[in-house]
Amino acid sequence: MSVLPARPDFAGSAASRIAPRLWVWMAAILLAVLYHEQTWLLALSLVLLAGAAIPTVPPVFRFAVRLLRIDRLRPELNAALTGLSWRLTAAGWLLMGLLWIVLGLSLVAVLMSMPGEQLGWAELPKTLLLAICCVALATVAG
Repeated sequence: MSVLPARPDFAGSAASRIAPRLWVWMAAILLAVLYHEQTWLLALSLVLLAGAAIPTVPPVFRFAVRLLRIDRLRPELNAALTGLSWRLTAAGWLLMGLLWIVLGLSLVAVLMSMPGEQLGWAELPKTLLLAICCVALATVAG
């Protein structure tokens, strides 16, 4: 049984609603990793992370759909919501995270291939985190 209904626009619209939340995750992780010595930025990143993560948790998402009565507009959502599990959600989170990492790596590769100032290996972890967030922001905002 398929998790998504037969309508082709459902997958695209679901992905477009999840992508901005994942960018917030990436920004929160970046704040937490790069600026961990500043307590208020660490607290802000944890609040951002919780605010972006909680609505994507399957029971909370199902509750929101029922509360907003979206299933009345699109009855096929009930079938899709029954297939929404923790395992499927975790797989989606993991794959989207890997996607952002690969896109960030490709940006770092482009930056390293440009003539002029070269990135050193010592700056690579910080540069990679910044590149991941830049690519994610460009994807979501663009």
